[in-house]
Amino acid sequence: MFAHTGFRPLWPVIFFLPWFLLGAAYILQAIAQRRVHSAPLRVNASARASYSRSWRLRGSLAVAALAALAVAHYAFADPAVEGARHCEAVNAQDAQALADLLYEKGDYQRAGQCYDAAGDPLRAQRAFLRAVRPNTEAAARGVRADSDNAKALFTRVQDAFRSSH
Repeated sequence: MFAHTGFRPLWPVIFFLPWFLLGAAYILQAIAQRRVHSAPLRVNASARASYSRSWRLRGSLAVAALAALAVAHYAFADPAVEGARHCEAVNAQDAQALADLLYEKGDYQRAGQCYDAAGDPLRAQRAFLRAVRPNTEAAARGVRADSDNAKALFTRVQDAFRSSH
């Protein structure tokens, strides 16, 4: 209905990112253990510890960077739909005048777009809210009609079970 540039829902990130990170950590740990066990050289304990710490630091930074790239798709806003925020006015004053005219005619959706282009977010939101009302009323009528149809169907099914054949 409205083209917006709001944030996408973050539930995929919240639910799947920890499991992704845990799996990546297990894979990296398995790779690290395989390399340590297959290394033929003997290295003293202090050198191995510093190498292990630096490798873990680099590995954790790489995993964090990959996770950030994976999450960035969900965290950024949706791109605006082409032509959705289009107002025919050339400048802000013309957009304001056109928006007032459209609002008086009852074309609240386009009036909201023009108010938005004119830099008047309060009036734009009011116009968008007025545009929602007819859609909400039509949806409520549809729900009432569906409810009546469901009641009629339920009554027919009850009658079918009660009738003696």
